[in-house]
Amino acid sequence: NDSIQVDVRVIAATNVNFQKMVREGKFREDLYYRLKVIEVRLPPLRERIEGIPLLANHFLKMFCKQLDKKIFTISDQAMECLTSYPWPGNVRELRHVMERASVLCGGSILLREHLPEEIEGIQDREKPVIQSTPQSSMQDDERSRSLPEDSRQMREDEKIIHALRITAGNKAKAAKLLGIARSTLYRQMQRYRIKN
Repeated sequence: NDSIQVDVRVIAATNVNFQKMVREGKFREDLYYRLKVIEVRLPPLRERIEGIPLLANHFLKMFCKQLDKKIFTISDQAMECLTSYPWPGNVRELRHVMERASVLCGGSILLREHLPEEIEGIQDREKPVIQSTPQSSMQDDERSRSLPEDSRQMREDEKIIHALRITAGNKAKAAKLLGIARSTLYRQMQRYRIKN
């Protein structure tokens, strides 16, 4: 019958709309207001894509430790796929994808091909086709071409060089052709010491 002083903090998480449930009489109003002291709204992963690289690298380190692997980085193309995917399963889905990719990766760089098909192929579905008006010049004809069918077998540096050649050095068009951001293209060019 004695009161005991305790110092606790209750953290509750939900994916339902409590206000709606209270209005419908499905959740106790007094309990709702007891729980709602500090409310933290966490948007779905698709609405905070800037957090995907941080989470992906965190999970990569975690699974490398668990699986005793030496994967040092995620390729830019793989990261582009991760940030383009809508993540209906949110962080839990990203965690599972990174675990699977870590298991499949046999080298030091996690590549696009280590990702599940629905994520790995997302760039192909969204990749814009560069078309130019036909002209007599051979250079313009070159610009209208796309990457070869077997480009998945090409190294990243070879793809960049090929894209720059067929776009006559236009970095914006080359980035679109590769399905990556222009900033990513600049980083890759620096990494592989490709001069244009």
